[in-house]
Amino acid sequence: MGYLYLLLTIVFETAAILFMKMSEGASQRTYFVIGGLCYAATFFLLTMALTHIAQDGIKFTSFKKVIHILGIKVAFLGVKN
Repeated sequence: MGYLYLLLTIVFETAAILFMKMSEGASQRTYFVIGGLCYAATFFLLTMALTHIAQDGIKFTSFKKVIHILGIKVAFLGVKN
């Protein structure tokens, strides 16, 4: 379910960008409002996606393992290599 939210986030953000472009600098109010609503939906859906993906078992420890497997040396949020 989390990945569906993530896919919808991408779709709504793409739509928001297109509507903001069509609003011509907020002179076309209808497109401007629709773009704003798409951005609001984007933030909601991204929050839902991150919540569900985190509950499905992808944790920060998994991120550390991927970084270690790839051999990437980073200093990120206290990760010691």
